[in-house]
Amino acid sequence: MLAEIPFVMLIAGAALGGLWISNIFYDYQLPQYLSRKIGHLGGGTALLLCALLFESWLWPFILASLFTA
Repeated sequence: MLAEIPFVMLIAGAALGGLWISNIFYDYQLPQYLSRKIGHLGGGTALLLCALLFESWLWPFILASLFTA
């Protein structure tokens, strides 16, 4: 389970990076519906990586709990 920690960092980076980039684009006057699509792309990438990388259910559960807290 500890061997999957780099995957956790990759998934958290994908989700938070998508939010960060979408906020930057929104600050540069990109329409809100387009910047939201960029944020959702980061979240969707993180969701896909969760399904492909983890062997147990525990890490995706922990990540989802931390993102919703």
